Amino acid sequence: MERSTMGWAAQDASEILSPYTYTLRNTGAEDIFLKALYCGVCHTDIHKTRGQGNHVTSYPMVSGHEVVGEVMEVGADATKFIVGDHVGVGYFVGSCGTCLACEMSQMLGCFHWWCFYLQVLLLKD
Repeated sequence: MERSTMGWAAQDASEILSPYTYTLRNTGAEDIFLKALYCGVCHTDIHKTRGQGNHVTSYPMVSGHEVVGEVMEVGADATKFIVGDHVGVGYFVGSCGTCLACEMSQMLGCFHWWCFYLQVLLLKD
């Protein structure tokens, strides 16, 4: 089911946040959909909003990537959580488990890792 949500977004590098409504993708078979209850905003978010350093920024930008929430929906193939569970999501979400870094138990160095940032799950190529 496609759904929309509201976040506080920077429209430009001024760091001024304003309400922003956007559409979320459908919950996939291996996904969970959670209602964010709390979200951390760190100094990296500020740098990213300003477009500083090696951060590529596109606007509007909803900051925050350390989330605590409640599971609202569970995909057909997701087995670790049930509706009503309270969960925490960090920046680093997953690794492939098969590349050289993963085989050496260095999952943070995975060549195909997934991260959670700006309310979007991103796949690193």
